[in-house]
Amino acid sequence: MRLLQPLVGRLERVTAVLAAVALAGFTAIIIVEVSARFLLGVSFFWANEAATYLFVYSVFFGSSVALSRGQLMGIAELREALPDPVRRLLSMASHLLIAGFCGLACATSLQLWSHAWSRGAISPALEIPMHVVYLPLPLGFALMALFALNLLAAEIAAQLAAIRARAGGE
Repeated sequence: MRLLQPLVGRLERVTAVLAAVALAGFTAIIIVEVSARFLLGVSFFWANEAATYLFVYSVFFGSSVALSRGQLMGIAELREALPDPVRRLLSMASHLLIAGFCGLACATSLQLWSHAWSRGAISPALEIPMHVVYLPLPLGFALMALFALNLLAAEIAAQLAAIRARAGGE
């Protein structure tokens, strides 16, 4: 586990940069498009499509980073009201459920990506391959599954260390 932690940390940082770049691109395109339409009466045919695709990239990459950092939405009051052993068990079950769902979603979205790849479909305005458009789905779900499994492994390791510490202290 200790060997994988630096690799997962680097992967998270790269994913965060990709999410930030996609979000910045999305924001820049929207600002330019709205400004051009308002000030010049000109609209760019590609702006909506490009902004949509960049937004999808930022959402899938950003949500995987948020999961890895424990920043996804939760019900803190409910979680904190539970006894510590139940809270830990619920957290581990949650990570396992997220990993399972994201693994299944990754496999399903990989089929969509593969279908777009084999058909050679292209997007209407930008005329880029649709497999590039669909790529954040399997990648994002795979990253979320990996990060959820990493969190699960970290919690299990912490529990085992606590058990060993209690056993050694007795």
